[in-house]
Parts: sequence; structure tokens; C-alpha cells
Amino acid sequence: MWSNSEILAAIGIYLLMLDLQNTGKLGRGKNKVSKAEIIRNARENALSQRSRGSIEYYLCNISHCRKLHNLEIVKGYLPMANCSKELLSFHQNWVKEN
Repeated sequence: MWSNSEILAAIGIYLLMLDLQNTGKLGRGKNKVSKAEIIRNARENALSQRSRGSIEYYLCNISHCRKLHNLEIVKGYLPMANCSKELLSFHQNWVKEN
């Protein structure tokens, strides 16, 4: 089970990727940031107890939450329909506040 701080960190990572995607700065190449680099950084900090695969799967769960609200998703993170009640709640609160 993911802690509240891990859920918030994962949502923050997702929103960072989405912002970079929308500005054309997500990907490989000069002046771009890769998803792998973002996940590596997260594993060295807030998500140090999670594997790369676990984080990526969780990001797919966040895509599911966003799809439920007809919001844009990060390309490459296809929605997975088995997200936790905690993640749904955190995401719904974020949607209300933003």
C-alpha cells in the first residue's frame, strides 16, 4: 500500500511529466527530460522504497483517474483500472482544487 506522501509524490511526478509533454520538453534529445530520468530522481528521493516498475504501474493508475475526469494523460502510461481508493480520493481532491 502506498503512503499518502508517496501518492502525493507520484501525482507530482505525473503532473511534471504532463507539463513537460505539453511544452514539448518530455522525451529524448537535446533540452528534453526523459521519463526514466524523472523516475530515477524520484527513486533517489520521495519514492526510494519503490521499484521503477512499481512507479510506472502507479503512473498508469493515475492515468486511469485522469481518464475518469476526461483529463489529458501522459503518453505511454495507459490507464489501468485497478487504482486504490486513496489514489482516487487524492486525485478527485486535486481536480476540485485545480
